[in-house]
This record gives sequence, structure tokens and C-alpha cells, in this order.
Amino acid sequence: MPVVSWSDITPEELRRRYRGGPMLLLTHCTKTKNVDWRAVAAALKSAGLSTPNMDLEKEGLYRDVLRDFVKPAAEMYGGSFRKVREMAEALGRCAPVDFYVLSARYGLIRADEPVVPYEATLNGLGAAEVERWAEARGVWDKAAELLGGRYGMAVAFLPGNYARALGPALRRLLASENALLMIPRRLAGRSPEALVVRSRGVFGRYGDLSRARRLLEEALCDQY
Repeated sequence: MPVVSWSDITPEELRRRYRGGPMLLLTHCTKTKNVDWRAVAAALKSAGLSTPNMDLEKEGLYRDVLRDFVKPAAEMYGGSFRKVREMAEALGRCAPVDFYVLSARYGLIRADEPVVPYEATLNGLGAAEVERWAEARGVWDKAAELLGGRYGMAVAFLPGNYARALGPALRRLLASENALLMIPRRLAGRSPEALVVRSRGVFGRYGDLSRARRLLEEALCDQY
């Protein structure tokens, strides 16, 4: 079916596509981190370190220096991520939810995994750079393992390069009737089996996430 808008989707349509059982919820990291950046900068300066970015080879050193600032991913990210976290919590009261994050520093991680505060993004990278990053972080293999068939529905909210970083897993999601994806139109292909909603960028994201939560709650919570 073609790319749709949120007004085209009904709870009944989501219930029809839902296979029952656990749900996979996938989103991306955000620039906003829930830390005192002045205190973080002071700790880094005292150790002669710059702000963590994609230099994962220094993770042990950063975790030691920033041990007072390490948090689960679900608590570290702010901005629009908060809306997705609240969605995961609300839906988790109705059905089992596995919550995952595509992190520019760490790759594909569970939302309860601890992370250090960092400044890194996939935005602005070229296609070849995104592919190299995904390979280095093992994203394609992890994503393929996640989509191994145990989820009744997969829901993903991803901007361009984060969706692209899924590689073959994105194509698998697009071919899955029980997937709901908010991604850029150019990545949706011609006739996806999944429900694909065009990502409207930063300014429309908060409202879109609120609409998604209302639809999913009404659809899934009626099942339990």
C-alpha cells in the first residue's frame, strides 16, 4: 500500500495487523541528553578527554571517568525520545514491549542498557558512511536477530540515516504486514506491505508520536 498519514490509520486496522504477543518498539537516539553537561565537561577536562562521540574503543575509559553520569539509554535521551519512552511504558501495561534504540555511538541496543553521555549522530553522513558504521556496530545482524519472528507487531520511528542503517532489516520490515513505520517517504519503496507513515521531521514529530500512541493504545489495549 502507499505511504499514508496518521489520519488514514484506524485502531481496527492496527488490530487486524497485530499478531498477538510481544511488540518491538524501535527508535533512535537524540541530541538532547538528560545530564548536567557542565559537570560532564568538568569531569572530562580533569581527565584530559574530549566529549565521547563514535570513539567506542575508549568506552572503558569513559565509563570510569563518567561513572556518575552513566544511565540506561531510556533515561539518558531527551527531546522527542521522551514521547517514545512514554509510549513504551503505556503500551507495556497492555502487552509485552521490547524497547530498542539505534544509538550513533553504540549501535542497536536495548533501552535499558547503560550508556555514557555523548555527542554523535548519523545525520549528515553519506550512504557509504552509514553502511560502514552499521557494519562496524553489527547492526544488520542484530536487527535480523530481532526480527526473527517472535513479535506480534514491530513499530519503528526513525529518520533517514537511522532507518537506512537497518539495511536488509528495513526491507524486511517494509515487507511485513504487522509493521508500523514512521520513516521518510523516499525509503518506503513503491508498495510496502507495512503501514508506513511519512516522517515530517522535527517540527511535526511530537504531534505524530502522540497520535501514534493514542492509536496503538486503543488498538492493543483492547486485546487484553
